[in-house]
Amino acid sequence: MASKRQLYQLIAGQLEADGFLSAAVHLAEATKTPMYSGIGPQLSELALKGASIEGTNTLLPFSAPSATIPNIPPTLAPAHTLELSKGSIHFKPTYKCQVEGAVTVLKFDDDGGWLAVGTTKTLSLWSVGSAANGADPVVFSIESTDPVTSLAFHPFVAVLVVGRGSGAIQMIDVAAQKQVGSTFQMESRVNSIAWHFRGDHILATVEDSTAVRVIDVVAGTSTTLRASTIENPIAVVAAHKDYIALGDRAGGLTIVDSVDMTTVAEVKEDSAITGLAFSQSGSSLVMTTYAENAAGAGVGSIATWDTRLLRSDPIKTVIRQGEDLSMIPATFTADDLVLWGQAGSSEAKLCLSTAEGGKIQECSVPQEAEHVSVTGTSPVDPYVALGGDGWVVVCDAVDAISQGDKDA
Repeated sequence: MASKRQLYQLIAGQLEADGFLSAAVHLAEATKTPMYSGIGPQLSELALKGASIEGTNTLLPFSAPSATIPNIPPTLAPAHTLELSKGSIHFKPTYKCQVEGAVTVLKFDDDGGWLAVGTTKTLSLWSVGSAANGADPVVFSIESTDPVTSLAFHPFVAVLVVGRGSGAIQMIDVAAQKQVGSTFQMESRVNSIAWHFRGDHILATVEDSTAVRVIDVVAGTSTTLRASTIENPIAVVAAHKDYIALGDRAGGLTIVDSVDMTTVAEVKEDSAITGLAFSQSGSSLVMTTYAENAAGAGVGSIATWDTRLLRSDPIKTVIRQGEDLSMIPATFTADDLVLWGQAGSSEAKLCLSTAEGGKIQECSVPQEAEHVSVTGTSPVDPYVALGGDGWVVVCDAVDAISQGDKDA
């Protein structure tokens, strides 16, 4: 099990599913753990029965992957808190690795021990602790001519879901280091992918589609989540316990309730939404937009939404807006700081800011990470992964305050 918190969530959900509601509520309150409804029926079968949506949509069972940390446990990196201060934030490189192809996606697991690296030619899994200590972090690597377009770790067990350019969606058992079950085949390129918070459904957006594919990995079926007001292809999906966020290529942002799948809020932006990410606490949603104006110049923005106000009065806070600023989709750090930046520059510019946008600090990027195009942030430690064409660098975000600032 990835952590005690997740174990408590599973047990509370199983108790509720079995009819022991009072016991479930008591456990959730005693451990200060949100109670996830409808996780049942069995912990050992946690939404991982295997399936195929090709052909007749029949169920193809397979042995459930291990619900433990992979058999090559990562060396946990030292934990420390990252805060905005008077000094600058230095991304201290701890490991650089050459990879085949251009990096397309970097994704940490919920415990921050693993980093999945997707490129146009390979899929690999890294031990973050090994990378932080300067050792070779690559646990396994799979080559393919089918580019990786999206990645998402299962919220409870060591399973990674992979979306590819051909429309294929695969589940990788991290412990066994191999694919489990059959491939779910979409009709076109998978743009974005996420797990529903209960862990029993995969949410996927595909090229030129106005609907989200909802894949039931237990029953082996695929349905669509479609809002009547969405008229343009959905580019990105992000999921948290309370909400699912959908962003389309014409600037439409739709927020859906994770439980009853009803629309909570709809907002129209001026540019295509290229990135969405929830903060670790779930209280904020960061949105990246980008488009070209009539003169051909890139114009974009980084903005956040307070998710606690989505049902009443959605409040948008613009962190930065201008030319060539939002080509790298913004993400949240473990401390709910927003990491955003500009791609394609020899002086790669990355910045950290609060979700409220009140304070912004520029980060010094190591020479090894010039021309950065993809970022990934650990949900538990101040570790950042930077990727480009043929390389990945894992960095420790060091809060460096000069002596003069300390004395001030």
